[in-house]
Amino acid sequence: MNTIETILVHIPEALENVGKNNCEITEEEKQNYVIEFAESIAESLCGSEIDSYKVIDEGYDEFPKPILFANDDWNQFVSYLERCDKRQKSEAGFLLEFLEKQTGTTDLKQLLSDLLLSHNRNASIDEIAENSWKYDYLSEYAVLLKKLSHLIKGTFIFESGFYDSYRNTSLVPYYTTIKENAKDWALVFFDCHG
Repeated sequence: MNTIETILVHIPEALENVGKNNCEITEEEKQNYVIEFAESIAESLCGSEIDSYKVIDEGYDEFPKPILFANDDWNQFVSYLERCDKRQKSEAGFLLEFLEKQTGTTDLKQLLSDLLLSHNRNASIDEIAENSWKYDYLSEYAVLLKKLSHLIKGTFIFESGFYDSYRNTSLVPYYTTIKENAKDWALVFFDCHG
């Protein structure tokens, strides 16, 4: 599967990572340091959900540049954050809808009870999801419930589409917290395969 993943970078953290500050560097250098920092974050996420990644090329699809600084175009910045938030909510809605279609319920208590009773009463949802090959069709529900819980909790998964490197979460932050110091924030866009 191929998707665009967006990484929110706190610029002072990215510059501190290379021993620099905003006063010592050019805009081009700042852009390069922020992208390198985001690449290191993407690399750390690779083992869990992403097989390969690369910073998007300039002009790729609807993204004019591989990086967008919040203070360069606040409206566009918010638009991308809103898109990420909408994607996550849509994915969670899809998972719930699929579970309801397959099981006739979105009652999580009932789904968990069915899963645990049908297998091993001592098994956790994570154990069932990780060993799904051992179980019948109900194991698919465990995998979907695990993805849903990751989306709600903010644990990065391929379907998240977003990662906030400053807060170490895939939950999209409130825009007001970023707007207060817009000069300190950037989005870096990656073409990812999972």
